[in-house]
Amino acid sequence: MNKSKSQVFNIYNLPETPNVCEQILREAIRLRLVSMAHVIMDKGNISLLHKHNQMNEIYFVLEWEGILYKGDEAIEVFKGTFVSIPKGIPHKLKNVGTGNLEHLVFASPPFNPQDVFLVKDEQKEPGSKIRYNSLNKKPFIAMDGASVYELDSQEERAENGFAFAYGTLSPKRKALKHFHKISDEIYYIISGKGNINLDDSIYPIKKGSVVYVPINTIHGLENTESEDLEVLCLSSPPYQDNDFILV
Repeated sequence: MNKSKSQVFNIYNLPETPNVCEQILREAIRLRLVSMAHVIMDKGNISLLHKHNQMNEIYFVLEWEGILYKGDEAIEVFKGTFVSIPKGIPHKLKNVGTGNLEHLVFASPPFNPQDVFLVKDEQKEPGSKIRYNSLNKKPFIAMDGASVYELDSQEERAENGFAFAYGTLSPKRKALKHFHKISDEIYYIISGKGNINLDDSIYPIKKGSVVYVPINTIHGLENTESEDLEVLCLSSPPYQDNDFILV
């Protein structure tokens, strides 16, 4: 079968990338339609108000709490919060927690530093803040045995050409091995430890591990610990049930 090469690496081992907000930013991976970066914000830090004319962005919060200012909205964000930011909307993020705020930033089309435009910050603090939990819906059991929450809407999937899901694998459990003929996948390990089976190879995974699973790659997660394995999954094109092929 013709396919791209799979990858497994840890985000914390990548070099830092300079950025206008002077945060700890690491560029992780780029697909044709989307790129992923990892950002760490120090306690009390706030990014510069900016916008993008071409890129849509999606934030997924990994650790601690913050306030995302998006246009005229102030959104309280915390672990598991998933927020879409359409192009043209000014935004900034403030760390209001007691530790470093970590989040993933997905850009579509893939990130272009020439499409970052600072905006004069004249925003007033909104009278109230929006708080919502991206994981408050009921999960379903996926074909490989993981418990899964779909994070984005069908409209967002159709527009972006990719999809997001949050999943957990129970302690000491192996997911069923399978492959896809249509969708590439990216796994980001949020917490826990285990292994990822990729064709005939096994790789250890833990917090910060990034796994690229190209089409036609047989794969399956394994949780080796006594706590849940938490995973964020991006599929491009969006996952569909008839593209789940057990082996």
